[in-house]
Amino acid sequence: MKRQSSAKIVLYVLLTVCTVLTLFFTLQTWIFLNNAELITGRVVSVRLEPPAQYYPSVQYRTADASTHVVESMVAANAAQYHIGDEVQIYVDRRDPANARFPSFAEQWLVALVCAVFALTVVVILLFLRRSERSWKQNTEGSPGRFSSHFTRWESGQDKGHAHQSSESNDIRQLVRARSLANNMVMLRVTWVFIGVGVLLLMAGSYTGYREWTYANSHPTYSAWIVDVVQRGSYQYPVYAFVDAHGDTLQCYSQLGSRGFDYEIGSTHPVIFNERDHTVTETTFFSQYFLSLVLCVIGVAFSGMGLLFRFLLRRDIVDG
Repeated sequence: MKRQSSAKIVLYVLLTVCTVLTLFFTLQTWIFLNNAELITGRVVSVRLEPPAQYYPSVQYRTADASTHVVESMVAANAAQYHIGDEVQIYVDRRDPANARFPSFAEQWLVALVCAVFALTVVVILLFLRRSERSWKQNTEGSPGRFSSHFTRWESGQDKGHAHQSSESNDIRQLVRARSLANNMVMLRVTWVFIGVGVLLLMAGSYTGYREWTYANSHPTYSAWIVDVVQRGSYQYPVYAFVDAHGDTLQCYSQLGSRGFDYEIGSTHPVIFNERDHTVTETTFFSQYFLSLVLCVIGVAFSGMGLLFRFLLRRDIVDG
């Protein structure tokens, strides 16, 4: 019980922190939007970070004729912004240098993440509370005079006396009732593992189907590597190829590699995505790696849930 109380204290502290952060970022964004105005700016550059992350920068002029430039904090698709495009952005009237793009992610993403963490902690606390209620219901009606004996027997301070007393059978029944209540609660929790596993399997299957349709709906070209960009410990090749119109294009690969050394000038078949202006190598790893990972994790979660259910049901029957 002391461990459970300590866990509750930690959870309540996490809940408090997440709630405060959620309120802080929500209030901060709300104040900004109430003091901001929409100003039309012009895209002056688009910064590319491999493999396919595009950060547009917008130049805008305020009422006092001062010029400022703001870069998006959230990556966008290549086809979404082009140099010279006119874009509306929010600019703080009190601080013209403080500007944001009018996207949901840029305004509310941080507050939403904190809220999700807070909600997760609330679900865990509700589960613990339900577990305690189940224990109380299973021990309801037990003679009150046994509570002190049970407490001492559970803590191991008076085991010999508990076994020798005439009340030991009732104490054992309390222990079995508590164990049964915990097993019944954990039996319900196993459905969470199984459900998460099934969802991951569905997500992996859907991702694999999308990759298959993507490969069959986009053109494939024979491309050669013209450059390799090093980002951290990963390498991202830059491919060049001649498209159907006879134009020579250069595109980043969507996936990088840590251990594979790309050779400049080597030729590889690639799938070209005209919208994102990126290419994907026609290999199983490049196309179906994410789908495979999701399916493997899904099988692991479902397998653990089924194994726990089998072990818990066996304990319930034997107990």
